[in-house]
Amino acid sequence: MGGGFPGQDPDTLAKRQARELVWDIWKRFSNVDELLSHQVASNVVAALFADFLMDNIDRVRQVEASFRAGTGGGPLELLAELERKAKLMA
Repeated sequence: MGGGFPGQDPDTLAKRQARELVWDIWKRFSNVDELLSHQVASNVVAALFADFLMDNIDRVRQVEASFRAGTGGGPLELLAELERKAKLMA
């Protein structure tokens, strides 16, 4: 995950790392690549990802907390749940 900027606030860094991880999960398990191959506007893809984040905000905050604590992206069960939810959006 991204290292952030020198002197960056740890909370901001944890949020950024959580967003990157959740994006990677969503991109891998949703049909975003298919949407992009059909030239769907990037703002539609952004809106779909935003919906995914909002629908899973509690889990995203758990991922943030794991990064903040220095334990990576969180328990495998949490990440597997995000993967399952991303597949449902496909």
